[in-house]
Amino acid sequence: MAERLRIHPGYGVGPFVLGMTRAELLAAAGAPGRDAARTASLPWLFDVPGIEVGFSDDEPGRVAWIVVSDPQAELAGRRVIGLDESRFLARMRAAGIGPIVRGPELETGLRDLDWPTGKLSFQLARGRVESVIVEPFYDAAGELPLWPMDARDATR
Repeated sequence: MAERLRIHPGYGVGPFVLGMTRAELLAAAGAPGRDAARTASLPWLFDVPGIEVGFSDDEPGRVAWIVVSDPQAELAGRRVIGLDESRFLARMRAAGIGPIVRGPELETGLRDLDWPTGKLSFQLARGRVESVIVEPFYDAAGELPLWPMDARDATR
């Protein structure tokens, strides 16, 4: 499996790392696939299929969340996009991931599942995993994001 679609909880997806600045993101992943470079408030969509990157309002210019919807994406060596809910939950249990918290099912057939300790959310549509959202871990007070980019820079 190519590193470009490996999901790392609290860290990122392949070359897309939480806490990256716009310049670091462009250097690592190339230009976004639409005019997002001119729109600071909109998520950026990249030529890498199934990747969307959003930026923090609190710390402008930092990658605050990453959504992956490509069926080739892997979490703990397992593909999860497209699985029905029961199969997905079984795969996560087998991988030691959990507990997974279920949100209410909406009338539209949408549901969120969360792994709070891993800072991952799973979006389900019509009972199947449609996407995974990766967010950063926070400090003990739950106020400051612990950007992986800062930790990586501190070890150099």
